[in-house]
Amino acid sequence: CIMGSGNTKDMKMALLQTSYNNLTNERDQLQVSLYNLHGVLNQLQSRYDTLAREKDQLQKRLESMTKDRNDLQRGCQGWVYFKHSFYYISSTTKFWRDSRNDCLQRGADLMIINSKEEQEFMRRFKQLTWIGLTDRETEGTWRWVDGTLLNTRFIIFVSLFVFGVSSVPCCTILHCMYHGGTNYKSLC
Repeated sequence: CIMGSGNTKDMKMALLQTSYNNLTNERDQLQVSLYNLHGVLNQLQSRYDTLAREKDQLQKRLESMTKDRNDLQRGCQGWVYFKHSFYYISSTTKFWRDSRNDCLQRGADLMIINSKEEQEFMRRFKQLTWIGLTDRETEGTWRWVDGTLLNTRFIIFVSLFVFGVSSVPCCTILHCMYHGGTNYKSLC
């Protein structure tokens, strides 16, 4: 009996040793897993910190751009957008030269009509406005404010549109308007 009980003790001891070894191995594996998880956690924390900084930078850019947009909108009050350009109609009437100077001070110039679409756009305003056409340098030679000559096929087109008079040539009307001292609103 005594011998049998020694075997049982040895078996228990062997089982305990095996269990201990298994638990030690499991602990070691868990420590490796924990170490790896700490590495992943550090990477995730680093990525999170980077994204948080980027978010803060983007938020500041958004606030700055929103402020810029609001400033631009306040500065553009009274301007009308049409086909990739902005147009401004003054609220006061002036002589042609004064109207042009007003436009230049706004970073623009009197309107140059290059197409029927621009003519139709201008027609929507239903009021007489100065355009960027003059014969100031050479009497009878009509030039746009950018220096280009008036296209002769455009003369009737402009006279009908701007002045609403089909029986009088455009140049005569423009000549009278410029030299006659009439006041009209600016169209930049």
